[in-house]
Amino acid sequence: MTNETGAPKRTTLAYPGPMTTAIALAVIVATLALWATSLRAREQALGATKRACRELGVELLDETVELSGLGVERDVAGRVRLRRRYNFEFTPDGHTRHLGWAVVLGARMDSLQFDLPEGLTIIEPGAGRDYGVRA
Repeated sequence: MTNETGAPKRTTLAYPGPMTTAIALAVIVATLALWATSLRAREQALGATKRACRELGVELLDETVELSGLGVERDVAGRVRLRRRYNFEFTPDGHTRHLGWAVVLGARMDSLQFDLPEGLTIIEPGAGRDYGVRA
């Protein structure tokens, strides 16, 4: 395209505006906050899982937990919290692998579950054990 003088017409980029910039910054901050709380939740789940494995006399394999589920759920006070479920594998005898999972609700451990050969073992806060590190 050309202008009245026959020269090529210049296109200019419009400035997105302060509202667009503010929204972009809010999205970036929210993403960083979610990432930071997810790291804390994972470390909490890993620490609680290690302590429970020691008490139950089983070995945590690979020394890690992996995020397997993410959702929202209400806590006992009725507040909406992010619910994270982490899977892990353990062995009671050094030969067989068994599945377990840790659930973190908000910033607190909700439960640990071990699929032991004797049956499912569920450990919840307030059951005489405190495997969670409070954030």
